[in-house]
Amino acid sequence: MKFIIEDGVLVKYYGNESVITLPYSVKVIGRRAFACAEGKEVILNEGCERIEKYAFSRMRGLKKVCFAKVKHIENHAFMMCDLEEVVIGEGTEIIEAEAFSYNKNLKKVLLPKSLKHIDSTAFLGCALENLEISPENPCFETENNVLFTKGKEKIIVYGMGKGETVYNIPAEVKEIAPYGFSECKNLEKVIFPEGFVKVGEFAFRNCDNLNNIVIPPSVKYLGDCAFRFCKSLTNIDFEGETFDYFGAWLFDNCHALERVKLPKTEILDGTFCNCYKLKEVTFPETLKEITWTAFLNCKDFTVSGLPQGCVIKERPK
Repeated sequence: MKFIIEDGVLVKYYGNESVITLPYSVKVIGRRAFACAEGKEVILNEGCERIEKYAFSRMRGLKKVCFAKVKHIENHAFMMCDLEEVVIGEGTEIIEAEAFSYNKNLKKVLLPKSLKHIDSTAFLGCALENLEISPENPCFETENNVLFTKGKEKIIVYGMGKGETVYNIPAEVKEIAPYGFSECKNLEKVIFPEGFVKVGEFAFRNCDNLNNIVIPPSVKYLGDCAFRFCKSLTNIDFEGETFDYFGAWLFDNCHALERVKLPKTEILDGTFCNCYKLKEVTFPETLKEITWTAFLNCKDFTVSGLPQGCVIKERPK
C-alpha cells in the first residue's frame, strides 16, 4: 500500500513513483507525510483542504505541484524541495510561515484571488523572479516582483531574484513586514520615502551587499535584528532624533560598520554585537543605560564618551 490514510488524513506515503496522484478520499495531508520521499510531481485531489506543517519538507527532486482547492498551507509544508514554479489554485486562503522556503530554484509564483493571509517568510530563501497575484485579490497586490498589501501601505515580500542593486520604496509604503527583504544578496541600497514608519524584525537580515542606509525622520520603529548580518553595511544615517522602538541585536554581525551617530534612544541587547570594525559611536545625551551585550566582540571599540549618569549593566554572574 502506497498511502496510509486515517479518517481522511494522509498519514504516510511509501511509494517511489515519479508522478504521485493523491486519492480522492484525502482531505488533509498530514505532518511529514511525504517528508524526504521521492517523486518529481504531486497532483493534489479536488477534495484536499489542508496541507499540514512539514508535509513535503526536504522532498528532494520535487519540481512541480498541481494545486487544487487547498484552503490552508501550513508552515514549512514544502520547505527545501526542488520546486521551480508554483501556481496556487483558487480556494487557497492561508499560506503560513516558510511554507515554500529555501526552494533554491523557485523562480515563478502565481497567487490566487482567494488568498487572505500570507506570511512574509512564505518564500524565504527563494530567488523569485516572477511573483504575481490575481489583480482581483482584495487583500494584496504585486508590482515589479514585490508583494504588497492592497494600496501598497506595507511590503510583504520583495522577490530575491529581482537582481537590482538599488530599490526605491514606493511613496505609499509605510511599513516593511518581518523578513521582507531578508537574504536579498544583490541589494546595495534602499531608499525610504517620506512618511515611512516601520521596519519589521529581520527585515534586511543577510542582505550581504547592502552598504548604505538613510533612515528618514518619520521612522519610529526598527524591529529586532532588522539589519543583522548585513556584512557590507558601512554607513547608516539617522535623520530623526527619537524612536518608539530601537531593536535588540539591530546591527549584530555588521562586520564593516565603523561609525554611528545614535539618535535619542535606548540601546538594547546585542545592538552592535560582532561589529568587528566599529571604532566610533556618538551617544545621545539622554542615554541612561547600556546592556553588557550591546558591544560584545567589538574588537576595535572601547565604550567612552558616555553622557553623565549613564551606566553599563554588568554581565550576570
